[in-house]
Amino acid sequence: MENRKNNQIEFIPTFNKSFLLPRYWGSWLGVGAFASLTLVTPRLRDPLLGALGRLAGKFARSARRRAQINLLYCMTDKSEQEREAIIDEMFAVAPQSMAMMAELALRPKNAKKRIRWHGREIIDDL
Repeated sequence: MENRKNNQIEFIPTFNKSFLLPRYWGSWLGVGAFASLTLVTPRLRDPLLGALGRLAGKFARSARRRAQINLLYCMTDKSEQEREAIIDEMFAVAPQSMAMMAELALRPKNAKKRIRWHGREIIDDL
């Protein structure tokens, strides 16, 4: 991606034709898959993505290990089973979040109906 800067703080990415080469087709396939997931009802999509994320979390050993170490130091009061449950939930929520971002970009009216703000009054006060 060619990057232009109009001033010191502005970053404007531009599309490069080389992104259409076969080496990027896997990335485009992934983008297309998440874009197509916006057409599936969240009631069906979210449990499916949650199960897929938990399964991926079992195979992502280095990411799981980093999370275990972080939680060990940050949440010393939690048992190992509680920390493992937090990590499993983290892996379940990650693909759901990606699908939600795609839905926000492609179908914002549908997504906004399901968004609940926690602590919105803090933002409004600021």
